[in-house]
Amino acid sequence: MKFGIDPAAHDWGIFKRRFWGDYIRRLQLELREHAAGIFSLTCRARHPGFGHVIVGLLRALADDYGALVLLEHRGGRAGHEIITIKLLSIAHASGRRFDLGARAS
Repeated sequence: MKFGIDPAAHDWGIFKRRFWGDYIRRLQLELREHAAGIFSLTCRARHPGFGHVIVGLLRALADDYGALVLLEHRGGRAGHEIITIKLLSIAHASGRRFDLGARAS
């Protein structure tokens, strides 16, 4: 499965568009499932090392959703980096409550 992120589809401020737009426009992610719960994510970005940013985002998402996941940055070559994802338990802990805005008191 291949996908990209289109910054034009979001209502970001001009600063955010200029600052992050160049990174995101060139970001390509490809997810492959090798077996049940075992995936690899190929990250193609403008700057080397951006795969480490993706690993951090995936760790935060796994923590928020209560999943037990083993993530490994396998390094990269020829303009892409590979991340190994092993989903050990989808219900390891209860997910955190998420509110986009402040709650009324």
